[in-house]
Amino acid sequence: MLRISQLEKAYGTKQGKALGRLSLLIKENSFTAILGHSGSGKSTLLHLIAGLTQADHGEIWWRGNRVGGPLAKLVPGEVGIALVSQADLLLPMHTVYEQMEFKIRHLREAEKSRRIKQIIGLLGLAGLKGKRVNELSGGERQRVNLGVQLCAYTPLLLLDEPFTYLDSAYRQKVLNWLNELKMQKKTTLLMATHLPSEAFSLCERALILNKGKKVFFGDLKEAYFNPKNLYQAQVLGEAEELELTGKTSLVRPEWWQLSKDGLQVMVEQIQFSPYGFNCLVINRQGDQFHVLLAEEPRLNEEIRVSLRIPPHHS
Repeated sequence: MLRISQLEKAYGTKQGKALGRLSLLIKENSFTAILGHSGSGKSTLLHLIAGLTQADHGEIWWRGNRVGGPLAKLVPGEVGIALVSQADLLLPMHTVYEQMEFKIRHLREAEKSRRIKQIIGLLGLAGLKGKRVNELSGGERQRVNLGVQLCAYTPLLLLDEPFTYLDSAYRQKVLNWLNELKMQKKTTLLMATHLPSEAFSLCERALILNKGKKVFFGDLKEAYFNPKNLYQAQVLGEAEELELTGKTSLVRPEWWQLSKDGLQVMVEQIQFSPYGFNCLVINRQGDQFHVLLAEEPRLNEEIRVSLRIPPHHS
């Protein structure tokens, strides 16, 4: 189990607290997405858990052992905890294969070879393994950097938005591979991301942060279908506050559907997405909101829509 107790971190008096007295209990073999706007404390939390940043207050315990920061160790970091980030940690004069081999030099030869082969295939690096890092293009270097870090996956794996520069095909391959790790029930994962799609495809739990404070911690579906406020709702996708049946409700565009007996609105804008047609509509009272429709309406067409309450919504 990962236990975080009253964790606090500030970067200078003028910047305020990056994290403020955060406490969590995270079960082993769970996959948790950490979400929030830029500056909410996602990266700071992961660096604290990895033992790479010193906390101002509080404790972190993993499998009964206290995680110490840089002040507690000559070489910062914890055995059994791996942080994968966008930071470029490559050595320019070494080959791609040598980078991976060095990263997992503590493993037995058979396991070392298995992991390197697996990651090279995953990220399409077979044709690059003999090249030095300074011979790679920018995109190749980013894939190699991610591959070197993923080679060293451990029982506690921390991901700090590492897929930002991957194209969609490689991103999906990595997410599929992580889902395989999840099925083996040997890895506990925390992933900081600003993309709800990544969270939905991989995680069953969510931690939502706002200015270093915990806004939500629990089931990801609960956070999506029953948000407590607009910030929580919008972190996980598009959402709006609407006056419905005499009360203010948080509504997502995908919860609307065409209906013969629904609310009459006029279509003002249409945007295509892989999930349907996202339309800005206006009702007779002048209220504007978005609806996601399977069928494309016409611009300035009057249509009728009704809310289709999701089964998990309460």
